[in-house]
Amino acid sequence: MPKVGNPYKMEDVEKNGWVVINGQVCDLKEFKNIHPGGVQVINDYSGKDASDQWNMIHAPTTIQNVAPETIIGYIEE
Repeated sequence: MPKVGNPYKMEDVEKNGWVVINGQVCDLKEFKNIHPGGVQVINDYSGKDASDQWNMIHAPTTIQNVAPETIIGYIEE
């Protein structure tokens, strides 16, 4: 995925309750209220890397197509 936004470490993700999807850091706090799959699944991955679960259900570019405003950065390597 392209590197959009700011670089972050997993510690930042954990501290802020963000979610990592395919290397992208996403702030889903507002989006979870309209998520078709419900709030709980997003809460379950708060502060974590949800890539494996995400990729079983969604196309890799779904977040860019459906909710690009949630992408705030990327994980620093």
